[in-house]
Amino acid sequence: MLTLNVSGDTTVENDEAFTVTLSSLVGANSFGTSTAAGTIVNDDTQVSIVATSASQAEGNSGNTPFTFTVTRSGAINLGANLLYSVSGVANAADFGGTLPNGSVIFAPGQSSQVLTINVSGDTTVEADESFTVTLSALSAGTSLLTSTASGTIVTTTRKSRSRRQVRAKQKEIVVTRCSPSRFTRTGITSGVATANYAVSGVADAADFGGTLPSGTVTFTAGQTSQVVTVSVSGDTIVETDEAFNVNLFSLSGATGFGASAASGTIVNDDTSVSIVATDANKVRNGVGTTPFLFTITRTGLLTGAGSVNYQVYRYRH
Repeated sequence: MLTLNVSGDTTVENDEAFTVTLSSLVGANSFGTSTAAGTIVNDDTQVSIVATSASQAEGNSGNTPFTFTVTRSGAINLGANLLYSVSGVANAADFGGTLPNGSVIFAPGQSSQVLTINVSGDTTVEADESFTVTLSALSAGTSLLTSTASGTIVTTTRKSRSRRQVRAKQKEIVVTRCSPSRFTRTGITSGVATANYAVSGVADAADFGGTLPSGTVTFTAGQTSQVVTVSVSGDTIVETDEAFNVNLFSLSGATGFGASAASGTIVNDDTSVSIVATDANKVRNGVGTTPFLFTITRTGLLTGAGSVNYQVYRYRH
């Protein structure tokens, strides 16, 4: 009996064939069979999470479902149980009083699950708020390809503001959010007003060329609107949508902020394709054909059609 020990790992990969070859025969005339083949069968699973419908308005009442898709590939013949939790700029009040957490349960053979996070609607005027769903507590042989996905709660309601009474010659200027990159001021606009801005959030410096953008917004006399352009660096990495905030501070020449922050979302536009052996280690029949199955999956942006070529190479002993 010859025993060969194979090292275990948690990498999702195709089944791998190897050959044991006998040579240098002593004490016998010839080989009946000099080679034998073995197959290292993949037993690992890889899990990913991606935002499916998770950048939308919260509504004024009730709950709005924000959805995320959790997928697994590789060895999915057994069931699996993962934990998830929510964190970020959005707080417990945005989810009915408790930050969501719980389990994502896969039945044997199941490759995809939709996770729904309910966001509570309100009529409060506030900046858009981001949150992150994080997966954890994986079983042995399972690894995370993508462990987090982000959502953005978009605020659509604005409450009216009454003009404050001010002393003679006192200026009243309010800086409010118009869009993620446009700032407006209302009231007395005859003077100059400035405010500093800085970017923060789930998106990091690498998404902006290496440095988180910052600067100053300046309104000249009579000017009511200013556009700030935040340039995002392109890449080919498949990742979850990433939220960021543009925050105003250090106001000068105005009496206060209507809203001091606005949110943007960098939407993933990349796609990744993978192939894995599904049922490809079997005996071929003596007649006819025997189907060997391989599963090709793609992740990331799936809104458009796509194609990929394939070719079979003969494995030679």
